[in-house]
Amino acid sequence: NAHRALLAGCVPTAPSPQDLRRRIERHAALARACGRRGERGALLHMRSLAPRYVHCLPGVRLLRQALCSCNTWEQFEDILEDFFAGHR
Repeated sequence: NAHRALLAGCVPTAPSPQDLRRRIERHAALARACGRRGERGALLHMRSLAPRYVHCLPGVRLLRQALCSCNTWEQFEDILEDFFAGHR
């Protein structure tokens, strides 16, 4: 992982868009399962965090704008699908 590479004096490689998508999906699944924030709170949390995962990819501003208007997990997933379709 990146931390180990840095400790070893190496430059870590950037994660692929597919890796970033898997990380967002895993984080979303954990946020939903935790239950601490409730469904709505978990969605709001992920709406703000997802763009941070992909800040280095083109189109993150449009992703952020689209996520601001999403109100369901299905919309969240559709928005991610559209975003990552352009980063294969």
